[in-house]
Amino acid sequence: MGSLFALVAFLVFAAFAPQRDDDRGKLIFDTVCSGCHSMTPPAVDAPPMLMVAEHYVQAKGTEEAAMAAMKDWIPNPAVEKSLLPAHAIEKFGLMDPLPLPAEDLDAVVAYIFAERAKGGSMPGMQQGDGAAASHQCPMHRSSTDSTKTTGAGQQHRHGQNR
Repeated sequence: MGSLFALVAFLVFAAFAPQRDDDRGKLIFDTVCSGCHSMTPPAVDAPPMLMVAEHYVQAKGTEEAAMAAMKDWIPNPAVEKSLLPAHAIEKFGLMDPLPLPAEDLDAVVAYIFAERAKGGSMPGMQQGDGAAASHQCPMHRSSTDSTKTTGAGQQHRHGQNR
């Protein structure tokens, strides 16, 4: 329900707020996504978006394919489409669908991947052999509630814990 309110608030705000094209993705992220997602660890109520983007790139092999998969996920989340390890959905649950207009979806995903490009890889993520890369995800760490941390401290191999 909170996601729907954020989406409606954003659409009303976006209709009246002048903005540059390069600010649109940040505005959408800050208005619609940041209620649950942080950009970097620690996690809020959902995985940090730079971790998500890194998982997507490793699972899909290219940034272009990762961006397309994320654009498909946001309006239609489903467990079987998840590119994150199973423990991410176990820990955070499945997000609500966000039926963003195509241009807004493009803008927010472009913003997320631009932020990824600025910061390089996330701490704990090993670059290299794509789907076979193992790492210790920062999203597993919870400084406030250890009872929510399903799979904390476990290493996994991308695409194999699904």
